[in-house]
Amino acid sequence: YERAELVTYDWRFNIRNNLFGMPPMDPRLGTIDMDAKSIEVEGRYQDWTRDKYTDVVQILSDYGANTVAFDIFFIEPSTRFVAEAEVKKLRTIDSQSVMGLFARSDYDEMFRQTIAAAGNVYLGQTIVVMEQEELSEEELGEKMVVLTSDKEEALEAIRRRSPKLMGVSLEESPLKHGFDFDPPLKVLRDAAKGYAYAQTETDVDGARRRYPLVYQYKDVVLPSIALLVACEQLQVE
Repeated sequence: YERAELVTYDWRFNIRNNLFGMPPMDPRLGTIDMDAKSIEVEGRYQDWTRDKYTDVVQILSDYGANTVAFDIFFIEPSTRFVAEAEVKKLRTIDSQSVMGLFARSDYDEMFRQTIAAAGNVYLGQTIVVMEQEELSEEELGEKMVVLTSDKEEALEAIRRRSPKLMGVSLEESPLKHGFDFDPPLKVLRDAAKGYAYAQTETDVDGARRRYPLVYQYKDVVLPSIALLVACEQLQVE
């Protein structure tokens, strides 16, 4: 009956909105969306460089934003691009001049500096969740991906800040388990105020309706970026 439940779930929300209007949104909250107009002006998303996000953080800081949270995943180094117009401006084209252009197109470093200066940026990470939940602790262990040293370092940082599982074994825990994850790029996460997963779940009909508050990875509770930001704003330890 899961599909039937999802159909009525959507219907109930539509009826509620038609009868009572859309739920009010706190005026202190806002979103910046990458929509069709964004693509039209800036070109296809795959070609965007990270200086665009640098600009966003700087502008929000100028407007006094208290917190900025990204649900975009900066998990790999960005490619350095040099525009043809920049090359044409060079008086001489030699290795030193070209390397100078590449140095000025280090968008990760530009983004890092901006994040560090803002002091209020949270970054998103990914998590790969197990579809089959009723597994023994031994079976869970067999499915876990061997972590790189970078991921181990990121996991330890999360462990220090996350709530502890009290009196529940991994096998008994009701939380959904992850078996791999990708943290933000180290140079960026070290400059950020925090980082957490920013993913929704896909239902059986392919739609995305749910955004779990927490997942579990080994003995670590991984909070969603929304929960992390809310707890820190409300000073919940």
